Amino acid sequence: PPATLVVRGEVLILLKDFAALNQKLAAAGEATFANPRNAAAGSLRQLDPRITAQRPLHLFAYSIVAADGPTPPTQRESLAYLRALGFPQPEEIATCETLEAVSDYCFGMHARRPNLGYEADGLVIKINDLATWTALGAVGGRPRAAVAYKFPAQEAVGLHGRETLRS
Repeated sequence: PPATLVVRGEVLILLKDFAALNQKLAAAGEATFANPRNAAAGSLRQLDPRITAQRPLHLFAYSIVAADGPTPPTQRESLAYLRALGFPQPEEIATCETLEAVSDYCFGMHARRPNLGYEADGLVIKINDLATWTALGAVGGRPRAAVAYKFPAQEAVGLHGRETLRS
């Protein structure tokens, strides 16, 4: 690896780890978390780093922000490079050659969503060529070369009838 490598990623708690965390908190008489996303975010905001260190946090690395030396020219090659360095990534990453393939992948992932080992509220569709990515720039801090595909909100039956869960 280069002497300096800055990566961007997402911190999360896997569903199996979330259940164990809530059991541990409940056994200690502490408040439990409503969902893994809140638990991960709350863990990162802890003022006491010892508490954060005890939480079952995982990182999915998804881009190189800066590095000493050359970096791969595509998103796909960047992900492979990060994986080779030991940075974890979800298995559900795909490269699509057409808009139809992107659409098919989005609908397929929506169907697979309940079987993922983590909560997901959608996908991020990115242009693979990083030179094109840079040329497209950003508007309001959001890159033009990426778009979010959001899954429909999940619904569950709660104490007060049907409720929409934002996940």
